Amino acid sequence: MSNRSWRTAIWCVAAVVTPAAIWAIALPWPADSDLGFVLPVPVLAVMALSGAGILLLAGGQSSAGLRATMAILGLTLLGYPCLLAMSAASRGGPLVAGAAFAGHLIPLTMVSVTPVLAVSVVTARSHRGWIAAILLVTAVTTVVDITGVRVLIVLASVVRMSGFVLPIAATWPLVRNTAADMRRRAIVCGMASVVPVLMLGLTGCAVAIAGLTWGATRQRPTWLMRRSAILWMLAGVLAVVTLILAAGGVLVASAFVRAPVAMLVGVLLTGAVGLVSVRLHHWAGRLIDPRAEIETELAGLGEVSGHRRMALQQVLRKVTGDPSLSLAVRADDTWVDADGNPISPPADAVPLGRAGGDALVICSRPELSGRIARVGDWGSLLDPAVMEALSSRRRPGRTGRLPRSAAGSAATCTTVSRPTFSASR
Repeated sequence: MSNRSWRTAIWCVAAVVTPAAIWAIALPWPADSDLGFVLPVPVLAVMALSGAGILLLAGGQSSAGLRATMAILGLTLLGYPCLLAMSAASRGGPLVAGAAFAGHLIPLTMVSVTPVLAVSVVTARSHRGWIAAILLVTAVTTVVDITGVRVLIVLASVVRMSGFVLPIAATWPLVRNTAADMRRRAIVCGMASVVPVLMLGLTGCAVAIAGLTWGATRQRPTWLMRRSAILWMLAGVLAVVTLILAAGGVLVASAFVRAPVAMLVGVLLTGAVGLVSVRLHHWAGRLIDPRAEIETELAGLGEVSGHRRMALQQVLRKVTGDPSLSLAVRADDTWVDADGNPISPPADAVPLGRAGGDALVICSRPELSGRIARVGDWGSLLDPAVMEALSSRRRPGRTGRLPRSAAGSAATCTTVSRPTFSASR
């Protein structure tokens, strides 16, 4: 089914289901219902509207698997408050009551599956094993709940809660194996995998995960891909995780030791987890900083004396994910390419350096220009290439081709696994 057909179908479903949800939510909810609790109409409405919003976001996904997963998440989140309201109002009989009792299982499962599918789309690597493990945990714990054995139910609850670690284990290890725009998207998917641990509630988790997934897998860059946005979101996630672990440590310790000792355990745990969180935040900041990434890649090439323009061009190709990118360097009053041949740069070339630019970058995809511009001062990175260009122009017998060893290193830099969502040129 084409993207347009999917979007049309989802809009039709949303148009049909929303009035039914409004009717169900408006049903009277008696205080003595079999559910044992009362949810006000505004809370039910927020849950239903969140599901409808996720359902609409699903229509914009390019991956069929991720699109279907988000559609299921949106539909089940939209239907869950309706089932609760109908069950409380004694509408629908035992079937509706049973569905309301187990209505949270499917959206909780989709909340775990969505980040794993998203990182698969971003990195073009299959994660079927992780997805199968998540589904297996849900199936086993659900069967155990049906048995009604109290000890097994408690054990199943622990297993279900620990299952939230599976999406984290599936997404974060891939961040190291990515580069450029793909790396930022993988980090956002990693943050989506941590959301269930934050205990935001079912609706909060679903909305946060759907939003992060939508931003990470969009063909066009969104504000979520900005370095500042990623670092702020990551700082918030790490802070909340630190507080949750510290509070959990205090609660567990208080069951075995006195309150002062439990508080000391909480303080020590907060310090330890906080230190790890700060280091992780700094590590992520280095990973998504264009300048740091370019400097690291240049250092990894080793000694390329006499071929710095070619090396810089190859590194820029890897960092931006644009294998057709070309570099133009000013040599006196002439622009030369990485091979030393005179060229006339186009008007949309991105200037680097000072006072109008000592070099220009020509991208095949205009959206990559912003990433290059965010590097800031290119002085220390450009100086060797500019001096090499001046020297080669004054000695025309020299060529700009790489020797066999350096060419091999540069060729290695250009090997970039581009995600399936890349915009067409």
